Amino acid sequence: KKIETLHRNGERLFQENKKIHKQKLELLAIFKKQNQLIDVLKRQKIHLEAATLLGFSEEEFTRALNCRPGAGVDV
Repeated sequence: KKIETLHRNGERLFQENKKIHKQKLELLAIFKKQNQLIDVLKRQKIHLEAATLLGFSEEEFTRALNCRPGAGVDV
């Protein structure tokens, strides 16, 4: 009877360990995906900031061209 109980407990522990291992693998996969999403968001933020700065630069460049003497005259 003790052997039977030990065997059941061992089997229960084995199944529990298997379940926990699976959960660990799922969490690691989720963590990896989360880090990838964070990287994508960081890159998008950098591109958005660069586009904003480029827009200002274009506006300043256009204003500078329009303010120079002879602006709009073909050479």
